[in-house]
Amino acid sequence: MGTYHAAAEGENQDYLYSMENKDYLAIMLADGATACGQGKKGAQLACEAARQIIEREGDVFFHYPKEKIAYLLTEQILYWLECNKDSGEDIHEYGSTFMLAFMEKKNGRTVFVNLGDGAAISVKGEGISCLMRPKRLYGNPCLTTTEGACRLTKVEVMNVSLGENIILCSDGFLDQMSGVSGAELLRNFDLETLNDELQRSENRDDCSYIAYTRERK
Repeated sequence: MGTYHAAAEGENQDYLYSMENKDYLAIMLADGATACGQGKKGAQLACEAARQIIEREGDVFFHYPKEKIAYLLTEQILYWLECNKDSGEDIHEYGSTFMLAFMEKKNGRTVFVNLGDGAAISVKGEGISCLMRPKRLYGNPCLTTTEGACRLTKVEVMNVSLGENIILCSDGFLDQMSGVSGAELLRNFDLETLNDELQRSENRDDCSYIAYTRERK
């Protein structure tokens, strides 16, 4: 949603990614910083870096202590940005926020990672709850290139129940959902109507989300 960033007069800087096998599901959302010249590429590279960790270590990585997960993940992202940035370009031009949810299918154990001003939302029955809230540093979003990013990264472990819906979203999405009609669409998990509403709305900011449901077998 929101393919055009009206405030910045440019394309959407968000990047979404998912990966799945018989044992786990992972979804990611990175929001390239508008102030960064290579924010969109930085968002893509952040998701690629996380994908590499998951492909290499699988669910073992997400059983590490929270501080270790945050450190290794942010360091891998910085390494991948350094490897793939344009020659002579400052790595800080590739800053983005980053969110991830990694769920073990057998039991619903889910590790949420949040660096920045996005959010993780649960929709269960008719109830909506915020699992991870946006976080800002001195009024600005924390980025993958922010000094000490590992200490600013929030990692939480929760159990997602059968039939529960999980949404990772950007700050622009949160702004659009702040009204009564947005909350109602979320409560009903009516994604088709939600997408139509977002397409029709005048988004001043990137407006993206990625969602999944832990299905009942």
